[in-house]
Amino acid sequence: MYFTRLKEGNNKNFSHLTEFQKCCNGADLESLSKKEIDRYEQTVSYNIIKESDNDLMTGSAYLLAPEVQGKPLKTVLNNLDVLEELVLVLDPDISGAKNTRHLAAQCSFSFAWINYAYSMKDHKSPLVAVLEGVVTKNPDWTVGHLAELLTTIGRNDALEILAKLHGGVEE
Repeated sequence: MYFTRLKEGNNKNFSHLTEFQKCCNGADLESLSKKEIDRYEQTVSYNIIKESDNDLMTGSAYLLAPEVQGKPLKTVLNNLDVLEELVLVLDPDISGAKNTRHLAAQCSFSFAWINYAYSMKDHKSPLVAVLEGVVTKNPDWTVGHLAELLTTIGRNDALEILAKLHGGVEE
């Protein structure tokens, strides 16, 4: 298994194991399912190649395939399965967890706008409103930009959902 080789391998590869654990909330490799390990194996091997080119990537990049990071942000709006999961984890106001309000603030939406979006929650998801607003204001934003914001607010669970996008997703 690749991760076992990483653990037993040289120190250069060990740094990727450390990054993997940071990115996955300190997950112990033995506690991960085969499906989870398979999903991250490809990403970690890609990052080892990237490190040899001295092109270090941020924590969120370790979860997203390179072809997904460059996709336009509207890709998230077009993938209803991923969007629905993101709405379920980011829209609720849960004490101690950063949510769509924090994401909207990171995107420079005003406090009044954020409160209005939440007041209309019965008609439209605040997250969908934020994503539509960002796509309108910044059409050049990518899935990678959203991943960086999710990293900033500490929502690795949402990053894992975002990682379900794949390179073949239609824009």
